[in-house]
Amino acid sequence: VNELVNQVKKGMIITCIHYDKGEYIKTEGFVSKVDFVYKYLDIVEKRIYFSDIYDIISDRINDIVYE
Repeated sequence: VNELVNQVKKGMIITCIHYDKGEYIKTEGFVSKVDFVYKYLDIVEKRIYFSDIYDIISDRINDIVYE
């Protein structure tokens, strides 16, 4: 997931699958902030910590293949 997060930039439209309140949910929208110091990104007004991210989907992100 770190490789995906490193490709996310402010202004991108992404779909983020992440853990929130006991379940995995999908949040879609514009990335309004990426903070590599405190390890979170904001999609519109939703703060998502890197440790809660399961997957990030966007046309502007290269797919990472795990072996």
